[in-house]
Amino acid sequence: MTFRQVIFEDLEVLSAQGTDGNGDGTPDWVTLRLQEQNGIDRPTQKSKVSPVQIQGRVKFADLMTLPNGGGLNLSAGDRWYVDMDLSSGATTNFDVIFENGGLVESQSVLWTSTNLLVEAAITLRKGDSLLLTAHPEGEVPKGSDKVNLNLEGQSYSFEGNNPMEYQFNNAATHKVALIYQKGEGNSRSRQKKIITITVLEAPDVLSPVCVPGHFRPWDLPALPAGVELELDSRILVGGMTDLGDGATRYMIATDAPGMRYAHLRVAGGGAILSSIPIRSMTLRDSANTSVTFARDFADGSYQVNMPVVVSEMWPDVSVHHHIFLAGITFDTGEIDNDLFADDFDDLGQALITFIKTGTDGAACHRTSIYQGDVRIALFD
Repeated sequence: MTFRQVIFEDLEVLSAQGTDGNGDGTPDWVTLRLQEQNGIDRPTQKSKVSPVQIQGRVKFADLMTLPNGGGLNLSAGDRWYVDMDLSSGATTNFDVIFENGGLVESQSVLWTSTNLLVEAAITLRKGDSLLLTAHPEGEVPKGSDKVNLNLEGQSYSFEGNNPMEYQFNNAATHKVALIYQKGEGNSRSRQKKIITITVLEAPDVLSPVCVPGHFRPWDLPALPAGVELELDSRILVGGMTDLGDGATRYMIATDAPGMRYAHLRVAGGGAILSSIPIRSMTLRDSANTSVTFARDFADGSYQVNMPVVVSEMWPDVSVHHHIFLAGITFDTGEIDNDLFADDFDDLGQALITFIKTGTDGAACHRTSIYQGDVRIALFD
């Protein structure tokens, strides 16, 4: 492979200054830019669900810090989300730090109870928890109020002013039978009700690898009712095919190298259920690297070497070369050759060796990239 040498004769580091209206040591234009590119969406002061999902935008996710080492998830469109556990009866406070402290945004969230007497239907994610109680709307629950529930085949009884914390770990539609009695022995104040609680779970979805400029098939399994797919706007969709049983095949491509994301979320702009990385890679060989003579053999044939360079090489991806002209093979004597992740060095380089018996043609091959057994790019 041929490299060009670059020598820096001088390097000067500049610092852009500007008006600092609030005296915090950061120019106002820098603060404004940080706020435009990073932040928390729709600050949430109260949540009926724990963990609460906080969403926002981010320019450089690697420079972002979450409280208590919380698990950062990236989603479509340079966005992020995190699920933060809440504490019953207390406000949870935390800071989200962007760009190594260049911007800090604070959030305070109170976990509030769910009044089943005023709820008809509730949609949750698998693993969500609620503080369950019951009381007439507008009234303060009392210790003398009794709440009886039948939930997932189990019976529960508790006082109205002492909500029951319950985690929903089964993805299904649950019918919750409620009996509420206001005050001891006051049968005339007894109310019965059935509440539907739908618990959603995202299906397993392949994280596809895309080569910019090449459309590839991506099969999405049937989604549960109430779950929808959202794609990064920079993911190109070249067509959709109904595969039956609710499954869909998308033909997708990315606009440029770099990670993109899709996600599955509760329909209608609800919480994100899972994030799907749309991985990326580029490949260079032949005229984009080099094809060079290596040595002659006594029988008149000779060896030619060709570097293959990838930007990323994923464990589930292979690079296939097929020779389509006579008079040339790989050094194995075959006309087909596969490269896997272990064949590339830390710089993403591998070397292919051809044996040629004539002078016509160059490398005389086609290159394909596969994810599993699905071809995702073809280079003629």
